[in-house]
Amino acid sequence: MESSLAVYLFGPPRIERDGVPVRLNRRKAIALVAYLAVTGQSHPRDSLVNLLWPEADSSRGRAALRRTVYALRGALGTDWLAVDRDQIGLEPSTAPWVDVGLFHQHLAACETHGHPSSEVCSACLAPLTDAVQMVRGEFMSGFGLRDSANFDDWQLLQSELLRRELDGALQRLVHWHSTQREFESAIGHARRKLSLDPLDEQSHRQLMRLYAWSGRRSAALRQYQECAAVIDDQLGIPPQENTTELFQAIQKGQAPPLPAEETAQDSLAPARHWHEPPAFLEKEIASERSLFVARERELAQLDRHLQASLAGAGKVVFVTGEAGAGKTAIIQEFTRRAQDNHMDLAVAGGHSNAQTGLGDPYLPFREILGLLTGDVESQWAAGAMTREQALRLWSTLPFAAQALVETGPDLIGTFISGTALLDRARATAPGQVPWLPRLEQQVERKPLARVGVTGPQRSDLFEQYARVLQELTQERPVVLVLDDLQWADLGSISLLFHLGRQLAGNRILIVGAYRPEEVALGRIDPQTGSDQRERHPLEPVVHELQRDLGDIIVHLGQEGGREFVEALLQSEPNRLDDAFMEMLFHQTRGHPLFTIELLRGLQEQGDLVRDQEGYWIEGTALDWDRLPARVEAVIAERIGRLAQPLRAALR
Repeated sequence: MESSLAVYLFGPPRIERDGVPVRLNRRKAIALVAYLAVTGQSHPRDSLVNLLWPEADSSRGRAALRRTVYALRGALGTDWLAVDRDQIGLEPSTAPWVDVGLFHQHLAACETHGHPSSEVCSACLAPLTDAVQMVRGEFMSGFGLRDSANFDDWQLLQSELLRRELDGALQRLVHWHSTQREFESAIGHARRKLSLDPLDEQSHRQLMRLYAWSGRRSAALRQYQECAAVIDDQLGIPPQENTTELFQAIQKGQAPPLPAEETAQDSLAPARHWHEPPAFLEKEIASERSLFVARERELAQLDRHLQASLAGAGKVVFVTGEAGAGKTAIIQEFTRRAQDNHMDLAVAGGHSNAQTGLGDPYLPFREILGLLTGDVESQWAAGAMTREQALRLWSTLPFAAQALVETGPDLIGTFISGTALLDRARATAPGQVPWLPRLEQQVERKPLARVGVTGPQRSDLFEQYARVLQELTQERPVVLVLDDLQWADLGSISLLFHLGRQLAGNRILIVGAYRPEEVALGRIDPQTGSDQRERHPLEPVVHELQRDLGDIIVHLGQEGGREFVEALLQSEPNRLDDAFMEMLFHQTRGHPLFTIELLRGLQEQGDLVRDQEGYWIEGTALDWDRLPARVEAVIAERIGRLAQPLRAALR
């Protein structure tokens, strides 16, 4: 008979083996099992040490981790942990039963029904009901680690994420049962939803309406009194005006309008129509995936920022490093993993081009707004994104377009072409959606204008851009990527700062990438024509956001260069010896661009060849002296930034 392992994390954490509780005397062991079970993947030992023993040095932390793993194996048996020299995880072939994992499986089952995650159909009813029944308490309630703020932060974020997901599932169940006139079932789910946030007046109003619809007028009035009491006790203010108006209407015997009855087919037809892919997305075009090795610690940093953002703590984070350090590669890998793990996450990016002059005003933010409204054809055709990524961005079109019409009308014709947006909306809109005529009127009234030259003041545009993102993130979480910020125009940097201060409380993560050495050099003002360098406008913005948001820098330094070289060589089958690896490291010091390009150059020159079994081996005459063109270009660029006397000294 096969052994079984169950991990319960809703409520006080507990572990059962073959139905018998497992006693673990180390709280760090419980924390480790919980982290591995929820993340569902193996993690580098250093990442686990940083999570559980952040104050310990590397050797002490690793020793503590070894002791914890030893204790776990003794308590659980040897079949459940996958442990090697570098990583630790749960054994995939004997994966334990995890209540949090099953909760997510039930929710994921609803994502195959052809409608947005915020909607519900008859097929959703069973998995949604099963999902909410799985939740029998707060995530790991009563558990904590006194000496590990990192784990406590992770636990808090997971708890908030799960609470948000439970809230969404309950709301969908309330909506379904209400439209089916099953008011008692709806009331049960609505009361549970209210218990998650007793200050949520929308939930109080929802219960008042449900009581009124079910003929329980006195219960509806008591619900208002309960709402008024808790709002006054906690906030010292009266209920909102619309809550009081609903109370007065029910008090007079005026029941609120019943929700429209809808069938699964009726409720889903518009959503399905919106999500039908355009013709150009009917087939897949191969997109090149960047080679990525190492940098697991930095990926873990980015993931922690993402988890905070998904929990509603909108953030800005910067990935920094010199040219060729791998900024673009790590961001691509991070967003790929994030989208694999979060099916409703939308990722949009933009680039800057003010290398030598003013640059296109607001270029990265104009590119981002285009992608969020379905302008994906050119990038998809160029292989810059997969079909799945393009479809996901296409599916944001109705939400983003409606947000533009309702909260960002002045962005139409300035930050985004109204004509192109209207064409995309008309091609996919399910009949006459309410906001489409308003979009048509706005496009007809406003020709395309240059941003910052005509139209409303810049501050109004910034505020509207923030409101559009806030509205969009009510429907789905968003990651925005701003690459090459060292070349960003002043307007884009100012808008970035504004968004960084405005988006707290929203499910959004802004990831900016720049070269700190270029920012430190300052910038020549293209308007004055003077050779005098001024302070780079990005520098004070980064410092101010650091002061507001804390640790928001993920720096890609040369630490771990040897590990990068080893991992790169191991990414393809080879019979290269340690002497070759040492020479490669000696030549590049583990710099990602130099290492990758030098290795490719050796392959192209025939200095590295494949043997009969397809393994890379050294050729007959290995030449380390020839530099690849991209490496020479980076070196030339660095020399060009030096003062004239220093450049002369290098000749």
